[in-house]
Amino acid sequence: MTDLTQYVQAGACVRSGGAPGLFGMAVGCAFEFSDCEGAIFRSSRELLLAGSETVGYICLDRAIDTRVGRCINDSSYVCTSDAGSCAEEDGFEPVSDDCSMLVDRSPQRKQKRTHFGGCTDPAFPFPTKCYWSVADCDTEGSDGMQWISAGSNSKCTCEETLTGACESNGEYYCAVSEFGCDSYSTFVPAARLPAGVTCFLCKKYDDSIIETKSAQVVEPIVPSTPQLLSQNQSAPQDDSPSEPPQREPTSSPENYIPATFPTSDPVDVAAKLQPHFEKDTVALYVAIPTMLLFTLLLCCAITCTGSKSQQQLGGKSPSEEDEGMVESPKGELA
Repeated sequence: MTDLTQYVQAGACVRSGGAPGLFGMAVGCAFEFSDCEGAIFRSSRELLLAGSETVGYICLDRAIDTRVGRCINDSSYVCTSDAGSCAEEDGFEPVSDDCSMLVDRSPQRKQKRTHFGGCTDPAFPFPTKCYWSVADCDTEGSDGMQWISAGSNSKCTCEETLTGACESNGEYYCAVSEFGCDSYSTFVPAARLPAGVTCFLCKKYDDSIIETKSAQVVEPIVPSTPQLLSQNQSAPQDDSPSEPPQREPTSSPENYIPATFPTSDPVDVAAKLQPHFEKDTVALYVAIPTMLLFTLLLCCAITCTGSKSQQQLGGKSPSEEDEGMVESPKGELA
């Protein structure tokens, strides 16, 4: 059987509203629904099935820019996937502003790349397999496998890290956990995927791309849960220096987690698709009156054509024939 190697694609966090059937307004990309606080998670499969005009579709190509967490101990200040990938004494920040799946962009970073945990036989000093989560490592099995945290090894970058997949009607799409599947799919851990199906977090990237991604500056004033702006509202301009806003829990659907990095060419998903909605609305307003006018002209043309045909065949119009039928009895009496 040919090995089908696939890579994880990000899903989208969306809010209700917007054009019917298009999910609503996209507010960020995410790998798991737990990252969509105050919003609804749409899996990569749902985005693919809905098509390229769907809000959030762009997230499918932004996996390496999608934010992940960070171990916040000074000795292991490293970007990683979940708390289980940090050492026991470490704290964990679920979504870090300067951590992507590919690189660590913090000026205080210990390592340039984002790292993940690994599973290993105690006889080997380094992970034999890299995983998104400790849940993928059978630490209680007969093989006596051990979990190595992300800060303790440099091997487990995204191109080396295995993931499971969501199964739907015999088809698979890669996901980091069961929280990355939609309600119509079932999660299969990496170790239990059928022969021929292999999932990795990302493909291998050139050093030049990694250098560029890791060198991009993240604006420190971007809050974790900024308010959405209305169409007629613009962001306030303030050139004066200010302290970075503090993190606040997301308690309202008006807030959202910007789960992807600002890049050198940032993409506002909602703004990107807004012209499509406006174009369709204008086209609708123009098309309906045009169709009504065309129908009216067609009916007039048909009526005129019918009248001319009768005149050519009979020599009399319908009104003249009616008058003749009325006068004929009088002629007979005379």
